[in-house]
Amino acid sequence: MYELTKFTVISDREGNAASITRQRNSDSVKHVVSMDSFGNLANDNAGELLLRLPGISGVHDLDGNISTVNIRGTPGNLNMVTVDGNLMASNFGDSRNFAMRSISGALFEEIEVTKAPTPDMPADSIGGAINMKSASPLDMKANRRITYGASFRWAPNWIENVPMAHDHPLHPTLKLNWQEVFSVFGGQRNLGLTFSTFYSENASGGHTGTNAYESTLNKRAYQYDYQSRDLYNNRKQKSASVKLDYRVSPTTTIRMGALLNQDDQPFNRQITFRAATSQTVATLDGNGNPTGTGAILPNYTETFTEARPINNSVITLTQITIGTVDDQGMYNLGAKHKFDRFELDYSGAYSTSSSVLNTGEHGDREGGGNFTQTVRSIGWTVDRSDSEHYPVFNQVSGVNLSDPNVYIPGTMTRRNNSKDIDILTLKADAKYLLPTELPVNVKFGFHHRSQELRRTNADRQWAPTNTSAGALASLVDLDRVTTSFEERYGAQIPYIDAADIVSDIAANPSRWKEDLYYATTRKYIGNDLVHEDVTAGYLQSQVQFGKLKAVAGVRYERTDVMSEGYVASLSLTTTAQRNADPVGSGIKDWNNLRRNEGSTTNGSRAFT
Repeated sequence: MYELTKFTVISDREGNAASITRQRNSDSVKHVVSMDSFGNLANDNAGELLLRLPGISGVHDLDGNISTVNIRGTPGNLNMVTVDGNLMASNFGDSRNFAMRSISGALFEEIEVTKAPTPDMPADSIGGAINMKSASPLDMKANRRITYGASFRWAPNWIENVPMAHDHPLHPTLKLNWQEVFSVFGGQRNLGLTFSTFYSENASGGHTGTNAYESTLNKRAYQYDYQSRDLYNNRKQKSASVKLDYRVSPTTTIRMGALLNQDDQPFNRQITFRAATSQTVATLDGNGNPTGTGAILPNYTETFTEARPINNSVITLTQITIGTVDDQGMYNLGAKHKFDRFELDYSGAYSTSSSVLNTGEHGDREGGGNFTQTVRSIGWTVDRSDSEHYPVFNQVSGVNLSDPNVYIPGTMTRRNNSKDIDILTLKADAKYLLPTELPVNVKFGFHHRSQELRRTNADRQWAPTNTSAGALASLVDLDRVTTSFEERYGAQIPYIDAADIVSDIAANPSRWKEDLYYATTRKYIGNDLVHEDVTAGYLQSQVQFGKLKAVAGVRYERTDVMSEGYVASLSLTTTAQRNADPVGSGIKDWNNLRRNEGSTTNGSRAFT
């Protein structure tokens, strides 16, 4: 047996080891975690990683993705989310929330979560702050590192899902990260380049059933509203980022970067079959036959309801297609000087988010909208004895629901909104380690942020000139739209695809009449602007007694806010005036611009 003498291996910490070290040396209560700590994440959503940290909870969207996170129970709109220390514009910008689902965690190396705000943090990070950090190749031991991955999610037909999901069963996730260190201008390993790109399709589909019952505390209650809804959304995400780190000298490093991200939801579809009637119970005569206009037969039970074929017993078919495209960009430039006891860090960043919220039109896509069809005097039953989620619906009287000629066409509404956010951030921070026996440092800095949100609204609405039953029956394509309700019901329902309505409005304008008053007022309703300037300065000091750290400081902030928006007139036009002059009436009712300005000044102290 040979016994070796003591030896030491010297190496720079990388990956999760470096994250743990930064967490231990942090000024405040902070969690620092490497993005690869928990392996593969769903769609590389950073929110999935954050959920695994203590004190963090998530909020899911309708597709099941983590959209926002709460820190220590504080809602997401009171927590700041930054990229490399700078606020990034998000399509949730009008509520101060950051859409975690819209940007991939594959673009970053680690995440910092600060739970105890300190004076060097903005005042709007009440619950805490999340910072997503990009990697720096200058910290690598190797000269080059390339990582890549490809995965596919498959939803086979034998798995229960809505029919729309079976039409597109395969969805990829692709990512590539390249880091390299170069020696330039006579230096050694002084230029680092990072390039990352990401593409994914995150498809989600499902069925929901909405039921409304008699308002009573008794278990025996009739059901007056039954809805079966299929939802399908395929979110496409495309991202690319590049970062340069140049070490000018042993004490000075310059950094610059650019990040482009697109969150595209081309067709978020909802198809609903609804059967609803009045909340009244019919009375029976001496022979047991219903009389009057009561809608519900009195033989209902806890799980079974039968509706009579009265005028208020209505079947409504709704087909909704909406879409969202959010183009995000972030550009930053900064430098850091590090001397024996003094550090100086300053940077500037510009971030933008341009969101289009429409009905799926983008490029060559025409999109759809919100279109309804109705038929009245249908008698039906709903039986929930076998399944609460999938009740058995049966038609017992009235016209054939599979006949497209029995449906009365409704209105067609198209969403056409936009939201643009611009954020300019300027920061300068200095830190000095005092020449004392105990580790004591003083930190001070100046921050300025200018943020503007602009929203526009240009929704439009059309109604068919012929509103008789079957007026649009020629647009029905039974193979175009199939739902899970039809599979259980055992017959096809003549939905009209909203995209076909869009094409028909363009091809046959005489069959449609646009609501010009609606279009005119929407140019004012929801068209607004808000601008915010935040200027802050702070002074902070930290002292360490063994393993105990104490932080004290003061922060001063001034916030200047300006907003503009339209409000309704005190006296609105009449229906007759709107019919005679819809455009002029819309302008008269809503062309009233209001502008507000204000400012607040806050000073605060923080102790840890």
